[in-house]
Amino acid sequence: MYFPNSLLWLLIFVFSVFAQHSDAIAEQSPEDQIEDEGAIFEETLEDRIFDFLEAKGWRLGKNIEGNGQSFLLAMGKAAVLASPSAKTFIASRQNAFDRAMLNAKQEMVRFLSQEIKAGIINLYSQPSDQREDARVEQLMREGMALESAKKVATAAGQHSPPDMLNTVHALSVAGEILVRSEINRELTKQGVDLSRPVQGQEVESVLTSMQFQGSLENIAKERLAGVIAYKTFERVQGDKQGETAVLIIYSDRLHGAANALFSGDTNLIPSGKRKTPLAEQMPKTTAGLMSTFGAQIRTDGKGQLVVIAYAQQGPRTKSSSSMSKAKIRALQTAMAQVRFLAAEIVATRETATHSKTVQEYNDGMSEYQLDDSYREKVEETARSLEIKGITILKRWQGDHPLTKHPIAGVVVAWSPLEAGFTARRHDK
Repeated sequence: MYFPNSLLWLLIFVFSVFAQHSDAIAEQSPEDQIEDEGAIFEETLEDRIFDFLEAKGWRLGKNIEGNGQSFLLAMGKAAVLASPSAKTFIASRQNAFDRAMLNAKQEMVRFLSQEIKAGIINLYSQPSDQREDARVEQLMREGMALESAKKVATAAGQHSPPDMLNTVHALSVAGEILVRSEINRELTKQGVDLSRPVQGQEVESVLTSMQFQGSLENIAKERLAGVIAYKTFERVQGDKQGETAVLIIYSDRLHGAANALFSGDTNLIPSGKRKTPLAEQMPKTTAGLMSTFGAQIRTDGKGQLVVIAYAQQGPRTKSSSSMSKAKIRALQTAMAQVRFLAAEIVATRETATHSKTVQEYNDGMSEYQLDDSYREKVEETARSLEIKGITILKRWQGDHPLTKHPIAGVVVAWSPLEAGFTARRHDK
């Protein structure tokens, strides 16, 4: 499927005016916190991860901040297939991260599905004339501006989803619009008066059908484009096969940023992002950099959204030319991470917004199974996106603390505002 690069120009517009919606806050949101400590151990990873979470006061699943905003944490693991003594060990660590990230996303879909289901049941428990107000309150609690919250809530409650999917504010809740419309039809067929509060068991009886269970999972998969890898943990024990675990984080703030990137509407971006130079938003230690992988949505010192990505590779010999080649491979890997994040946002939202029925929606999203085919499917979209202007923020080198393999690492950034000077539209 071809995705026109006019979408990239929407991203450029969003990033360039984001400063208007970035209010400084005294305390960083969890997804904006930076981890400087390394996480490479000989001990069992589960113990280390749960010790880390306990020290933070966090847990896997749903967490609620003091201001009432919530975020979700999930974990995924994967084996480092190369032996710790192999020349390809460092490259294998990078590949293990990709697989662990996919496994973490599978777990996040489970958590998100539960939250989406509970949210729908709670919404129907309100009188019909109060449901929209309840949704507005929820969206504003997560940082959305009042007027945009009203428009999104109105879109989500429409009974004619195909018409509403043409509006910008419906883009962020496209799957939910289709599903709620179908729930309304099912409840009406059962003789339920939708103008009154609906009992939880009546809504749950509809949601437990196979069709709706799949729909909830698909809405959850749409939201995966907003998750980031918060911290990566690694276990190396002698020459035994190593293991990588990644802790990922989801919040409505990250989801709002992903929606804004796709829709071109800056009002969908929650407020509260700090205007901090990117150099201050990276781990300051080599150990911290060694435990950081993947792409993240951040804001720079001007308040503009920027995608940054971390990658690592290792030389295969001790020669300087081999290290130079490792640096090139690391850069290529980091650039691919940026492209993958942009393509993931575009691919799932294109599927949702082009669907006219729940069946079409479920059929389309079924192509994005969180298995080995997922990366290949998203990369089909990535090949249709022309992303230029990726810059190097930082290069670093260090030795793996346990295997002593040399590592070439890189951190890159992509700002569509600057990319607009080099990116070419080739819409047909």
